[in-house]
Amino acid sequence: MATTTVTVDEETDDEILYDDDLSTSRISIALNDSVTLSPITLYVLRYADPTEKWKIQVMFDNNMKRTFTAGTTVFHPTTNSTKTSKNKHIPLLYRLPMRIHVNDKRDIYVKHKRKLYLISTYRLQIFDSLPFFGSRWYPDKRIRFFIADSLVSHQFLFDIHFENSYYVSRAPGTDIPFWNHLCLFTYFFINNQSYGMFNSLIEQFTTIINEEKRNMSNEDLKEFFETCLNYYSSIENIVQQDMHTLKILIRMMACVPINRNNMIIPSKATQSFISNVLKVFLDKLLDVWIEVVDSEWKSFCHGLATLVCIRIYYEESENEMNFSLDSLMIIPDGTRRQELIFQLVDLLNSLTCTLIPNQDDILFTIIGPDKLCLQHLEVTSSLSTYVVYLIKILESYQDDENQLHTHITNQLDKLLEEKHFRIQLHDIIFILNLGKTEINETNNRVRKSATQKIQLICESNLKMKQSFEVYLNEKNFHISIDEIPSIYAIIFQYFNPFLLPHIDRQQYILRTISRREDRTTDYFIEWFKHFLCQSNPDWMHYDELLYHWTECFVHNTYLFDDIIKQTDKLIELWTKVEPANDQRSGFFVEHIVKECFRHGKMID
Repeated sequence: MATTTVTVDEETDDEILYDDDLSTSRISIALNDSVTLSPITLYVLRYADPTEKWKIQVMFDNNMKRTFTAGTTVFHPTTNSTKTSKNKHIPLLYRLPMRIHVNDKRDIYVKHKRKLYLISTYRLQIFDSLPFFGSRWYPDKRIRFFIADSLVSHQFLFDIHFENSYYVSRAPGTDIPFWNHLCLFTYFFINNQSYGMFNSLIEQFTTIINEEKRNMSNEDLKEFFETCLNYYSSIENIVQQDMHTLKILIRMMACVPINRNNMIIPSKATQSFISNVLKVFLDKLLDVWIEVVDSEWKSFCHGLATLVCIRIYYEESENEMNFSLDSLMIIPDGTRRQELIFQLVDLLNSLTCTLIPNQDDILFTIIGPDKLCLQHLEVTSSLSTYVVYLIKILESYQDDENQLHTHITNQLDKLLEEKHFRIQLHDIIFILNLGKTEINETNNRVRKSATQKIQLICESNLKMKQSFEVYLNEKNFHISIDEIPSIYAIIFQYFNPFLLPHIDRQQYILRTISRREDRTTDYFIEWFKHFLCQSNPDWMHYDELLYHWTECFVHNTYLFDDIIKQTDKLIELWTKVEPANDQRSGFFVEHIVKECFRHGKMID
């Protein structure tokens, strides 16, 4: 490396620093430059055995170097640490306090043997002296730069990888992965109550992520949270007692980029660590919330949203859920709560994560109808919930409605194309019922108008029609006894030919009774009660349905006998549809008698 020397009048060298040396002063040098003398400390983390005597050094050139202090224990690991128990390596922190001289051009000088040397870059190495083997050096080939800012007195080094020596021996200790530095440095600050250093850490860490366009893989994310959980016991008591440490732990998460690729495989460590942090946060929510100052808010908001997002993402059902969004409802309403929820929605949408039932309602309630927008609705997997809040958005919308209709149509097409909604029978009933119950029961003209407009959007949406028909056709042969009332509602009560143009209702009902071994007496009775004894619309051929119904069980002696025992009940149900229609009533009795004779002949 090229160096430039400048003679100075100071008598002391800069090889060793003491606490009383760490003051900033201005000196004049021969080139008439104004130079600021700034104390800085470099920090390096490494898994190592604290009893070993090797050293980490900064190399400026062949003749100039500085040596880090011996490694100090960051904290003691938990008993379940596989890494530490296997090779006795624990995280050690190495520090190098020194003074740099920065001129007005932001050139950096380091004093060596009473001269200032202009330094552009530096490297790290491990120096080890072994009995009988002599000295060995293990270089880190990454070229590094000082931060030329007198305000940045703590400079943290990442991505350190010491190569093998010339003797092909491995460097002592173990490299620490880039992302794990974030956890280990943070835990060190918490253990030592060095809270002021945390801001420098996340600024420098974020700068590297952005400048080098760092990506966090699924394995990186898993290892990061394993490290967080592995050493959590070393800070657990402090976090539970000190709100400042809890804030720092939450703000740390702002530096963790989550995406669909690195979240694809969950880990127990991830879920356990996040559960631990959120539990403490919820216990102290209001106290912590009011303690967050403006300078901390951006990272705190992003970190908390990340924690909640990961927690939600890995919870597949309501039974598994140990964090509910209604916990956030106790946060005082205001700009900050709104920013937090919007940040959470953005993260959920980036993961294409949908909320489990009821959680979407809670989220939209927290946002409020006046601030709700189409983007927020993409976190719901329920089509009916989506439409409910579409109506609410339309109710309060004040701008160009034609433009909003276009956006709704485009979004609906996209979500249906992606199979975003887990369409269920109740969703279809809700959409079919939009033009009937909802409009007729409301006295609110704005609500009525909004509902009608959404109904028209649904009726004209080709992908919605296709989605409904595909779902119903797939469901046709697998209707359970509990689903019969829903099928009746779709086919009889709320049928909309605009939404279900290709559903032949007569044939659809016939297919629901197709011969299957799992059909029971209760199923046949329930089917009979709903599809033959509720109404008799013009399109329905009850004689064909009745023939098909008995044909499904006439060959099964047990089923036939069990159903025929209930003939009086069946006649009563049949007659109630049209009490004055003797022809219809007579047809049923005659048909049952014929089936009894036919069944008897089959047995004989």
